Amino acid sequence: MVHILIANRERYETNGMEWLLKSSDPSIKVGHAVNVSELQHKLESSPVDILILEIEFFSHEDQEKLIKWIKVLNPKVIGLTMEPTFEIAMKAIDLGVKNLLLKPVSPEQLQRNVQTLIREIKSKTMLSPIVKKNNKRIELNQLFDDKVTSAKEYVFLGFKTENRDSLNRLFGYLKEYSFQMECEFFTLSDVIIGITKNNKKSWYEEGQRFLRDWQTNDSDSLSIIVLLPSEKNCTIHDRYLETKKMLEVTFFIGFNQVLQTYEGFNWRVIDPFLTSSEQKLWIDFLNHSDLSGIREWLYREFLHFEMPYPDPGLIRIRITSILAQIRRYLKENTIFLELEKDYLNLFNEVLYSAIVYRNIQELILFTSKIFNLKEQIRDQKKDLIENCLDYIKSHYWNSQLTLEGIATVLNRNPAYLSSLFVQKTGKTFRETLNEERIMNAKKLLRETEMSIKEISSISGFTHQQYFARVFRQKTNQTPNQYRGQKS
Repeated sequence: MVHILIANRERYETNGMEWLLKSSDPSIKVGHAVNVSELQHKLESSPVDILILEIEFFSHEDQEKLIKWIKVLNPKVIGLTMEPTFEIAMKAIDLGVKNLLLKPVSPEQLQRNVQTLIREIKSKTMLSPIVKKNNKRIELNQLFDDKVTSAKEYVFLGFKTENRDSLNRLFGYLKEYSFQMECEFFTLSDVIIGITKNNKKSWYEEGQRFLRDWQTNDSDSLSIIVLLPSEKNCTIHDRYLETKKMLEVTFFIGFNQVLQTYEGFNWRVIDPFLTSSEQKLWIDFLNHSDLSGIREWLYREFLHFEMPYPDPGLIRIRITSILAQIRRYLKENTIFLELEKDYLNLFNEVLYSAIVYRNIQELILFTSKIFNLKEQIRDQKKDLIENCLDYIKSHYWNSQLTLEGIATVLNRNPAYLSSLFVQKTGKTFRETLNEERIMNAKKLLRETEMSIKEISSISGFTHQQYFARVFRQKTNQTPNQYRGQKS
């Protein structure tokens, strides 16, 4: 049975999710927590395979404690939020959220995400450590206990696949692999940690051999960290954190390599938000559809990092601050609805993508899509007004011709068509129609002996007096005066 816990402030919403999940799969057991204390109690007292967690459910003060519970108990986490802000994005990253869903969540979306995680859980045959001929066991809780067990005598290994779904296969592959040295491995939510006694043999070469064999048997990318013993008095928890941090360097340098080091490092501090001048620059990029400028700026900002690297979480927030500018632009240009799904997909890609290069490429593709859509809409508007002008030229003689009539023919809203007409031509529909009628009347006055009344009627005017008034407004002459000077 799969155990699901929902931590959400909206009780009626929680009741609906409980009913939906229970009714869709009898093998699911669903519980709920209405506050942080109850969440802690239920996490500690009963198994939780999937935690559906409203990110706003807990305060900043409770965040560190909640992160520790999740890392130790290792449920798969689906995040819920009312608004994907920078702060929410950072919390989701820290909590290891698998998917961040925007509330209100559709039943289909919730079911799809839960069923995907259930399949992962059911396909996982073993979660306990793999022990390779090591008589002195390292317990899983020692990774998270910062007060015990010196790590001086241990080598730490870190394994990270680009796709988290491949972690189960990697676990099984490690279980069967013939290492030349003793080691035990622990599967966590996003990485596998190996711990072995320092026997002076080369785990770097073992890692290279394992990586080559893995690439022969599996298509997913893999990176391996070898953290050699340090002279510093560190605990197993300290070295575990350093190993995990080294694995995060793949965000900048990519996968399919083995890195070896004696010491961890500190992240370089950066401001994750755009400055006012950078915001203005992005506004200019978007307003001028400057894709080459965007590409050059993104490459310069995000693809030339060197040690010490900035925290990947801050980089993700910096990219989401760019997305905020893009979202504002889409809203102002009334094209957000057309691209909302793509925008939310990109937002999730930024939160969870394993490599910054992928984030930047997806961002460039998305801005390119915006500019293409903007061009299409501009062309559609241009075509619409051109069709409207063509219709006026061929139907100006009809005294019953109206904007509403043309809007019906062109299948457009009259108010929208009127606004667009002024925007594109600088004139109202009525002004343009009268100009076309007067231009035809002038031609008839020059080239025929038809009466003023006949010319007025054939040009689309219902009343001769109105025709004369409009003619005088446009030419500063009466129809007779204009005809009298034709010779």
